[in-house]
Amino acid sequence: MNAKSADHRFPIGVMMVLLSAVLFGLLTTLARVAYDGGSNAITVALMRSGFAVAAGFMLCFFLKRDWRVQRQGIPVLFWVAVGQTGMSVFYLGAVQYISVSLGAILFYTYPILVLIIEAIIRHEVPGRVRVMVFLAAFGGLVLALGPSLDTMDWRGIAFAVGASASATLLFFSTRHARHTVNETALLIWGSGLGIPIMFAVAPFMGGLALPETNTGWVGLWSTCFFFAAAFLAYAIGLRHIAPSRAAMYFNLEPVVSVVAAGVLLSEMLMPTQGAGALLVLAALILSAWRERHLRPRKTN
Repeated sequence: MNAKSADHRFPIGVMMVLLSAVLFGLLTTLARVAYDGGSNAITVALMRSGFAVAAGFMLCFFLKRDWRVQRQGIPVLFWVAVGQTGMSVFYLGAVQYISVSLGAILFYTYPILVLIIEAIIRHEVPGRVRVMVFLAAFGGLVLALGPSLDTMDWRGIAFAVGASASATLLFFSTRHARHTVNETALLIWGSGLGIPIMFAVAPFMGGLALPETNTGWVGLWSTCFFFAAAFLAYAIGLRHIAPSRAAMYFNLEPVVSVVAAGVLLSEMLMPTQGAGALLVLAALILSAWRERHLRPRKTN
């Protein structure tokens, strides 16, 4: 990819990743609407994966995309499915044993893991400004989510750490898969390969439970639609920007969740939460400004 092409594609990657973060952030609140209507976490996870597969096939039909993958793309698709399924199942399992806020904070250590692993792969040390931006974003998340330390069950902590590791795996495997697999095929296989695993663990997570109210169904179907759209935007974005950059922008996701919960569920934001959200946004703006000014320019 030449400098001019990279310069044009970088903003597209950032916009897609930010769109994905916003949509993923809305999923938490919409899922809560489905739960309040009688559904549960494993049902929502299964439904949204099934919807994503169906949406992927529909897009392949209308856009004349090939849903099949070449043999060399199968191993990396396996790891995409492992990362995506592990992230969903481990995170859902975590919040059964510890508070949602504590689970979220442990989960959102993955941007730092991505930064460290990418630095090891590239044999380079991240600059102090970049590290400070990541730590500032994480500190903002701690304030915005407001962890409850009343219940410190080791099982919940282990699940949350597993979810963080799965998200890290998903970032790198998706980036690698985008070299040989288009985004619609990635949506189909990345979501579909994990469905049997979800069915297997469903009895241990309360079994399947469909919503009992109209509002619950609205929450469920909205979650399904936004998940498919978020994953597509995610796959497109990871084609144009590095995993560590994408992970930084995904710090916006929990901030969107907190704000959406305040708007849709009338969960009032505390002053510390507002301050944390502003700190995360400031870190994201600084990161975007830094990347914009440090990217190589095309020279004549």
